[in-house]
Amino acid sequence: MNTKSDSLLSILNTLIKPALGCTEIGIVAYACGVCSKYATGKITSVDVKVSQYVFRNVACVGVPNLGFCGIKTIVAGGLFVKEPEKKLQILSSIKQEDIPAIKKLLPYINVEVVKNVDPVYTSVLLKTDKGEVIESLIEQIHDNLIYVKYNGKDINISYLQNKKTIDEQSSNEKKYKCSDFSLNDIYDFSNKCNSNDIDFLFEADKLNELLVDYGEKNNPSTSLGKVFSKTIDGKENWEDKILIALSNAVSTRMAGCPLVVDSSNGSGDHGLTVTIPLYIYSEIFKLDKIELLRACAFSHLILWKIKQNIGDLSAWCGSVVGAVVASAAGIAYLQKLPLASINKLINFLLCSFGGILCDGAKPSCSNKIFSAYASAFTILRLEHYNIDSIGGQGIINEDCFKTIESLGRISQKSKDVLVDEIIKNIEVK
Repeated sequence: MNTKSDSLLSILNTLIKPALGCTEIGIVAYACGVCSKYATGKITSVDVKVSQYVFRNVACVGVPNLGFCGIKTIVAGGLFVKEPEKKLQILSSIKQEDIPAIKKLLPYINVEVVKNVDPVYTSVLLKTDKGEVIESLIEQIHDNLIYVKYNGKDINISYLQNKKTIDEQSSNEKKYKCSDFSLNDIYDFSNKCNSNDIDFLFEADKLNELLVDYGEKNNPSTSLGKVFSKTIDGKENWEDKILIALSNAVSTRMAGCPLVVDSSNGSGDHGLTVTIPLYIYSEIFKLDKIELLRACAFSHLILWKIKQNIGDLSAWCGSVVGAVVASAAGIAYLQKLPLASINKLINFLLCSFGGILCDGAKPSCSNKIFSAYASAFTILRLEHYNIDSIGGQGIINEDCFKTIESLGRISQKSKDVLVDEIIKNIEVK
């Protein structure tokens, strides 16, 4: 039987995917690696076209295992590895001794930023001295390889997916759109989930928790978590522990950490922001595993609702506007706040964070997340005293999902103009 719960479980299974480094790094390297794999001659040119959104997110972010930044670095890494079956983890096998050979590929690479394409867009045109022309295209979803062509003919390979958008993909007879789901639908689904159906979320929690340990030892000096830990001199409360761990994990990942994480809704930082706070909270308060799993399901799906409206890649910071809001709602779920209070909490947070810009992936993304989550903790504490609703003020609706839809319309209308200006200012530096 096709029910809303069936559909939500199906959606939840599509949201969690492993990724190495910023997920846009994975898009570019994957598209290049699949072309290089089928080239038998020496590369003479590689023309890469990416959307404004992909370019923005790879311009300043650390590249795992390479130690230096830049989109041409990512392209060269993907070309060298030639292991597209690893998808978003394609750069995981690079070793230090490979770097000189990778740098030799840089002169053959041309990159163009294109407009009026899907935000998740990368195309590659590779030519060799044997007259080979190999092409690939990724769009819509981060690992959605649409085609690979060799001299104009399609290559049939097992990891070609050609997915449609999440709203369209369903094997069930009746299909639900994102707008068909209410906060109550997601809440009821989460409450009724059994462990067998959502146990895969625990594996994501454990994988992302590894980055907490790594981040504690390897975080950049710019991490607010690192500085904040010095101010409290080992006297952390549970909120402090979450802020420090999350900030260190995100800043380390954005600096080029070589560990794989489980992403959520197309972003590794989203995955960390959703899972790390819930995992730490459940550990500190010794909650049952099923409580953690249900809170994770709730948070991932709240994030899905937000990202489906503002866009997988938009002008706004998805980690703050989406992941922090969804994760804080998950903490409220674990604290057994009533649904009406969670609704108000989400509205307060959207009122505070809506419109915060994304100026590209980089270590300082962790500072935005740290500041936003610290604010979220304050609102969460206040909500235990049943603060008044702000529904009806400005664009905030009594129903937080209606608020999300309003923010989505604003985001979609303004995103291209904003991202244009953001990229100009990134390039000015």
